[in-house]
Amino acid sequence: TEDFARWKDTQRCSFSFCAHPFVLDPGTKSKLLQLDANNQMRSQIRGALFRSIFGGSECPYLILKVRRDNLIRDTLVQISALQHQHEDLKKPLKVIFK
Repeated sequence: TEDFARWKDTQRCSFSFCAHPFVLDPGTKSKLLQLDANNQMRSQIRGALFRSIFGGSECPYLILKVRRDNLIRDTLVQISALQHQHEDLKKPLKVIFK
């Protein structure tokens, strides 16, 4: 995790093993991807909360409303509607069953 922080903060440090993924084993790569995904999710939550406070109403979650008997189709329809809003896909997911 220290190396990941150095990799993200390029101004502070010039070398990081994360910049050379061919050196890392698959388990370490998986952990780094999880760390990066969590960082992006936290960033999206903070941004959405900040925008909702100062600019209006924005939900910090990606909310999918699906029917239990049509779960996959409802999910795919809603995700495809978000194809131009890539940042929303980085928000934490909440599922509401109709």
